[in-house]
Amino acid sequence: MRGPLLAVLLVAGAILLRFEGTALEYLPLDSWMYAAAADAPGVFTARPWGYRLLGPALVSLAPDVRTGFAALMALSLCGAGLGLYLFLRRLGHGEAAALCGVALFAVSGPVAYSIRNPYVCEPLTACLGILFLLALAARAPLGVLALVAALAALSKEIALGLLALVFLLRREERGWRGALFDAAQVAAPALVTTALLRIAWTPQFAAVWGLPGGSAVPVLWERLGPGLLDPGLLLGGVLPLALVGACTARGRALWTTWAPLALVYTLLPFSAWLYDPRPGRLPFFGETVHRLLIYALPLLLPLALALWPGPRNTPAPVAFARGWNRLGWALAALVATAPLWALDGYRRGPLPERFNGPVVRALFGESLRAAAALDRGESVRYELERELPGRATRRAALRFFLRGGWGSFPYLDPGPAVMDATRGELSIPAGHRPPRSLRLTLSAPAPADVRFEVEGRAAGGCRVETHTPCEVALEGVVRGDNAVVVHAVPGLRLHALELQPR
Repeated sequence: MRGPLLAVLLVAGAILLRFEGTALEYLPLDSWMYAAAADAPGVFTARPWGYRLLGPALVSLAPDVRTGFAALMALSLCGAGLGLYLFLRRLGHGEAAALCGVALFAVSGPVAYSIRNPYVCEPLTACLGILFLLALAARAPLGVLALVAALAALSKEIALGLLALVFLLRREERGWRGALFDAAQVAAPALVTTALLRIAWTPQFAAVWGLPGGSAVPVLWERLGPGLLDPGLLLGGVLPLALVGACTARGRALWTTWAPLALVYTLLPFSAWLYDPRPGRLPFFGETVHRLLIYALPLLLPLALALWPGPRNTPAPVAFARGWNRLGWALAALVATAPLWALDGYRRGPLPERFNGPVVRALFGESLRAAAALDRGESVRYELERELPGRATRRAALRFFLRGGWGSFPYLDPGPAVMDATRGELSIPAGHRPPRSLRLTLSAPAPADVRFEVEGRAAGGCRVETHTPCEVALEGVVRGDNAVVVHAVPGLRLHALELQPR
């Protein structure tokens, strides 16, 4: 027990030394997205963050989001350190070598980033990925592998790449057909839950991602050079050690198993910017690459430790009871079908064209609050001309219902919202009891006719002058976020918005 305990203590010590408890307000967009997901994981469908549900779902059980993410980070990294120690021992390394590998992991840049910013999903996904490597090295039953793979995929889709190891490790024993069949069985639950999240839970977002425009190419070349020269990519010396270790006799023995995936996960972070859903996205590297390299570390360490002198141990085989396989498959089936039975069908609209973390958290949280009020038979009114409250309650003041056509970033602008085009879009929430009508208080620079659409269907209009109340019948709305489009002349002002319950 000495080795496992020391492995956990090494990681725990790194956490205690580096944890800063930085407030969410000072953290980047990804942190806000996962915090918003933890507020209501069953209805957070913002791509791609909304598909990484396992961590936010666990955090939602904690008393508050900040404490929950910090606790999940600490437990996940300690679990990763323990799993990494046992994994390296299964590969034949001695206690000292395995502890050295854990120490390199604990002091690495990616782990340091996860400690400073516990809101990201890397600690939990890395822990599950290492447990998958350990299960493979211990020759665990396919059901156990399938369960761990499904949980890892539910934490972050980047873990799907590890499934190739089932084929790489079993082809000599089972032949390529048998190994491919085993890999397909293990991959099935992970692929099913990944597909259901996108097809069954969010069918409105089933469109194919577009490729970046030609303007991204010169920016890519401009930023890629400095990105490749970033000293953080050396991973505290692990990467150069792995390159040297791969040239030794021991390292060459890993070329057909762990090494190919180590190369993939080392290069993959440089393409992470392609996954950004915002229009006009451009290449970015820096800390994003650093934190994603946490997935390459467990695969690079066996290559680096090939330089460790001395004989290797031959670990005793692990005896798994037959019940483990059946239990693994049963739980893997539950995880695979979780999008069908554990998530809410509240339909979410797409994110605004321009957004930041506070806007997204308000958009999701305040729209749910409004829908719940309507379900209780209460009317919901927003006065756009009121003075913004202090920082403690600013989230409720964000005008989450404004979408395209109301200026470049209207969520915190004081005063009425002003249309800068001939159409302005509103996002109207509806719960189990959809609202009866929408009342808008509008004014125009000169008397003007205004037309309304609700979910693409004509919904009448009105003549607007000064502070004119216009009522829109909300027929045919669905439970979720509904699009209401206002057609008018530029300069139309929205002073107040009120939803009337049924």
